[in-house]
Amino acid sequence: MSDITAVKNLSPYQWATARDLAATLRPFMDVTELMSAVAYPTLSMILRVIDGLRHLVSTSSGGLDGLRAILVRLVHEKFGDIFDDDELRVATLVDPRFKLAPFDNDDRREKAKSTALLMMQDIVAKQQPTVQAADRTASPAPKQAI
Repeated sequence: MSDITAVKNLSPYQWATARDLAATLRPFMDVTELMSAVAYPTLSMILRVIDGLRHLVSTSSGGLDGLRAILVRLVHEKFGDIFDDDELRVATLVDPRFKLAPFDNDDRREKAKSTALLMMQDIVAKQQPTVQAADRTASPAPKQAI
């Protein structure tokens, strides 16, 4: 019970700081809940979620701007430029929920499309020898009697 009394005795400045801290950390809780609630989190969600988190935290303002700047820097240190990751770009592009929506400029859209095309061409090229080898190993047609 003594802990409850201590919380009630916070100064107005401390309450304001606690509110600012909760507001600053709220996007991280939302992202955690979103990714935890999905039965099978997919690679295609990561680009949109991390970019959205970074944007939301960096564009909000209030009493804890210093903390927000540190959090944005730490997210960037952890994930880097997520738009440079080929797998994230392609997974996001081919997901019908997202397609090109997260790619907010022409350069990002073109990189996503060209990377997806190259990956698909690579898959097809890898399949070609398998198909040709299967054709060569097929048994010859039986000879017909004359």
